[in-house]
Amino acid sequence: LDLENGSVTGGGTFNLGAEATLTATPTAGYVFTSWSGDSEVTENPLTITIEDNKSIGATFTEDTRDPDEDGLSNYQELVVLGTDPNDPDSDDDGYNDGQEQSEGTDPKDAASLPTRLVTILDLENGSVTGGGTFNLGAEATLTATPTAGYVFASWSGDSEVTDNPLTITIEDNKSIGATFTED
Repeated sequence: LDLENGSVTGGGTFNLGAEATLTATPTAGYVFTSWSGDSEVTENPLTITIEDNKSIGATFTEDTRDPDEDGLSNYQELVVLGTDPNDPDSDDDGYNDGQEQSEGTDPKDAASLPTRLVTILDLENGSVTGGGTFNLGAEATLTATPTAGYVFASWSGDSEVTDNPLTITIEDNKSIGATFTED
């Protein structure tokens, strides 16, 4: 029978009463599920006694196992993405393949990293440097600089501490401003 996503060996012409052993081999990213046609069992390999002509096929389905626990199935890694299903970080960039795939970055390219944005809120009486796009998990340092006649008072938005400069670890997008008061 026609097969998709795998092959079967062991078929051919046999003497009546002989035994034939069929072996189903899935293509990478698939698993053997069952035999079809004149046999509907699930053992693989399959040994049958030839009593008449047989037409036997095999059914293969997507391999949903995730041995490296990166959130991607073997099918996704081998067939869709081309990553290593036994290595959670195929490109060794510090981010697992599943996270990179969900972030829209390439899990096969160490230079393609998940990023986050640090946005500087509108300011009065001073400025802040250090905002921008950062790799996920990186540190960013923001520095508040008051205009003449003002002093830095505190950070606002996603940070409310008073350290200046401010060093933060980038785990998600941030919007940060600074408050300046009269000197």
